[in-house]
Formats: sequence, C-alpha cells, structure tokens
Amino acid sequence: MAARSLRSALLLLLALGCSTSGGPPSDEVSVHVARLAIDPQTGSPVLVLIEDGGERTLALWIGFAEASSIAAEMQQIRPPRPNTHDLLQQVIADLGGRVERVVVTELHEDTYYAVLRVEAHGKRMEIDARPSDAIAVALRVAAPLFVRESLFEKAREEPEGSDGGQETRFVPEAPPRVPRGSGRGEGQAPKPPAPLPGLLRVTL
Repeated sequence: MAARSLRSALLLLLALGCSTSGGPPSDEVSVHVARLAIDPQTGSPVLVLIEDGGERTLALWIGFAEASSIAAEMQQIRPPRPNTHDLLQQVIADLGGRVERVVVTELHEDTYYAVLRVEAHGKRMEIDARPSDAIAVALRVAAPLFVRESLFEKAREEPEGSDGGQETRFVPEAPPRVPRGSGRGEGQAPKPPAPLPGLLRVTL
C-alpha cells in the first residue's frame, strides 16, 4: 500500500514537473562524500562533503537511520528487503525517471535544505528533500552532488565551536548518570557511542 501511494505521488509530481536547464548553475559547486563519522561531542552522525578538486568542506549532522543507509550503500551492503531510499530510487526508475543531481541549496535556522533534480519523459523537476535522504538516493544511482557556493561562505563564518548547521537542531543534554553497580563508578558519564558500521570516528 505504501509503495503504491509513493508511486502515485511521484507520478503526479513528474507529470507536473517543469523544465530546467541541463547543466548546473554557476553557483553550484561539485562535491563528493569525504567521510561519515560520529561526532564524539554530540553522539550524532556527521556527513562531510568535500569540494571536487578543492579543500572546502561542509559538515551535515544527520540521523542514525540515514547514516546507516548511506554507510550501507558506500560499502555496497544490500539488505534483504529495500529500505526507504532503495524504494524511492526504484520507484523513480520504474516511472521512467532519472535522478540528474542532488543540490544542497540553503541553510535556514540551522537546518540544511536540498533538492533532488529528476528528469522523466522530457520534463525536469525539483523535489524538496533533506540532504541526507537526497544523498542516500543519489549514491544509489551514482548521481552527482552539488552544494551552493554561498553555503561554503557561511560555513567559514561559523563561530568556533559551532556545529555548522544540522538537518534537525540538536540540543546537547547533560550526560545521564550511571546507576550504582554498573561497574563504571557512580556519576561517571557513559562511554562515547561506538562508530556505526562503515563510519570513522573523528574529532570535529
């Protein structure tokens, strides 16, 4: 039922799609995934994009489900049943569509926004998406990734200690206290979370 509903929605969107230019605008910078890691300060996954042929980077704090999906695709691990990103990629293909590119477009109130640019039956359209979801789909079809030039400028302007923007705002909480008899000593903070499969631990 969910698959049929998703197919119907995408078919309607593709039918209403509007034409756009074929090449990327001059303010879109080609990037690729540099690494996927756990931020030891927040315990949240971080997806780091790096400029192709350059050194500028953009860090995106994302959810664990999206990080696991991206890590699985990077390692070419195929689950026994399709996850949401596998399903979306297959639905687009079955409807005769093709993901042309993914663009991280803006930063608003500490939240990054992105679009999936899809072509189908001679029409092009943009689908609003979270960067992590869009990138997870793009990796599955080897679609190119882009970041708006202005986002690199904003990243350089971030004050020291800033997380550089997140998909969903993360407010750090005080670490939970360890109960008696845990073996680590009363009142000690728990150990930092272990890296997810395919993730590298880095200090950001």
